[in-house]
Amino acid sequence: MTVKRKSSRIATPGPPRTSPSSTTTAEHQRSPKRIKTENSGSPTEGKANKSKQDRIDRSAFGQIVFVYVGPELIRYGIHEGVLRQNSTWFKDALDTASIANGGQEDFCDKPKSINLAEEDPAIFNRFNEWVYTQKLCSEAETPKELPWSTIFDMYTFAERRGIPKLQNACINLIIRKVKNGGPFPSQDILNPLWKTAAKVSQLRLLLLELYAVKCDLKAALVRNGGFHHRFLHDLVIILYEMKEGDLEQDPDFWKRRQKYYVSTPENPVALD
Repeated sequence: MTVKRKSSRIATPGPPRTSPSSTTTAEHQRSPKRIKTENSGSPTEGKANKSKQDRIDRSAFGQIVFVYVGPELIRYGIHEGVLRQNSTWFKDALDTASIANGGQEDFCDKPKSINLAEEDPAIFNRFNEWVYTQKLCSEAETPKELPWSTIFDMYTFAERRGIPKLQNACINLIIRKVKNGGPFPSQDILNPLWKTAAKVSQLRLLLLELYAVKCDLKAALVRNGGFHHRFLHDLVIILYEMKEGDLEQDPDFWKRRQKYYVSTPENPVALD
């Protein structure tokens, strides 16, 4: 899993912008200045909040890890603590890398590295941005404009790499996309979700219920008659549940979004 080869192409890490060679103590002392205090209370409160945020910030970042992505092994530099907090897969991979490196402590001279040659750099680049900003759309994008294929690829990437918070962020994005008038995905984009060996059960459930409630099914089937037979089978079941009253005729998907979330012991779903 650990690679030592270098790539001529280097991707810029997500915010905060950090040079892979700049993993010094001074950098981690400067990091908290990027965090703004939400409460503008008394000076004493400000110092207390800042002190708390300082402690969180230091523990969340750690040393830089090199992740080599795609056939060309594009190199990304991401803080180890950020990877560990968001992904069970990366946590296990980094633990393995620590053992391979002789159990060296953080901030050692030799950074850890992970090879993800099978992953799409475009999708990993979005993960790299999200892991720091918690945003899936760039400043120039809206949920309505973001391609369905990109959202589905991000979701399946998150499932493979044990990132439930990213899966749930994709669920939120889909609901906003449909609510803002985005078109439903065509069968060539939708069908792979019913062919894949991945679970993606919560994603499928959301899409089925959105199609049953929000989509003009007659028009969709006329224009896109090539839906996968498993999708059509599951859709019939959802429509029957609607008829029997097990599913609301016009539910507020945003209010019920937690129904489609992935919850794990490490990342339990926070109830409103």
